[in-house]
Amino acid sequence: MRAVFALSVIAACSPATREPALSVDSGQAATSVSTASTAPPRWTPDPGWAAAPLDLGPTHGGLVFDHDGRLWAGTDGPHGVVAFAPDGEFVASIPGLSGSHALLLHDVGGEQRLLVAQLSRHRVVEARLDGTELWELGAPLECGAYAQPTDFNPTAVALAPDGRLFVADGYGTSFIHEYDAQHRWLRSFAGPGEGPGQCHVPHGLAIDTRFGTPRLLVCDRENRRLLHFDLDGNFLGVYAQGLRRPCTVAFLGDRVAVAELEGRVALLDRDSTLLAVVGDNADAGQRANFEVAPSDWRTDVLCAPHAVAFDAAGDLFVEDWSRSGRVSRFSRE
Repeated sequence: MRAVFALSVIAACSPATREPALSVDSGQAATSVSTASTAPPRWTPDPGWAAAPLDLGPTHGGLVFDHDGRLWAGTDGPHGVVAFAPDGEFVASIPGLSGSHALLLHDVGGEQRLLVAQLSRHRVVEARLDGTELWELGAPLECGAYAQPTDFNPTAVALAPDGRLFVADGYGTSFIHEYDAQHRWLRSFAGPGEGPGQCHVPHGLAIDTRFGTPRLLVCDRENRRLLHFDLDGNFLGVYAQGLRRPCTVAFLGDRVAVAELEGRVALLDRDSTLLAVVGDNADAGQRANFEVAPSDWRTDVLCAPHAVAFDAAGDLFVEDWSRSGRVSRFSRE
């Protein structure tokens, strides 16, 4: 089935439309926040991007930009991880990484490399952009949470400034595993539950540097919230709650875009105030629906946002969880 690259529009939230359930942490308990006083960024659809559709197969992965402005996207199709030039032209693929759920790009000695949570093979793997695999991590059996290696179902990776690696077992135990810079297991934290510092599907991870000392930001999807931990695994607080099943995040200065599986992307400021939403889907039957056919898509709405990314110009890209394959671009005004 051919992939269709759909585009949506973003709308600022007024006090009348802003959802009130968002909260912010400052290392303490969550508190209510007020409506933002500054205008959010604006984006407009770019219908010319990726004008020649590619047969991606299902999209259920991550998005990341390399230093050359190419967008890498994870798919479950035969192309695996694919790359697009800034104009949307398909330029590369890594078939061996099909089933990659999350992507992270980092530099090693000036070389760009991908860190991949490859759900289909129950592992985290590092690869060069030509597809050469360098090392992999399977289930951390030493933590005592796994009866067998295939119980490990990683959904996200994050890399701390000092080289420590964090891996979320979002579709498995709901633990987050921490490794040192030599990939040796250090500890596991979070774990299943709804209480403080627990998770129900820790689906996405990111290093949040907006508060001085870096923190780990966790998309606690089925608890509908974002959590902060320090880089030793200590729970700091709830950053935002009342979300529509947050999957992943991307930063734009002191703001963060949240891919919410239930039909929208939310833009939050540093205090977790909801500034704007993109692609808000009023049809509850299409939200978080993998099976929505391209013939039923609208360019101004999203169905199941799974990944978000900003390019160097601040343009916004969204990948839907979709059997037909869907990536959308929004150009910043």
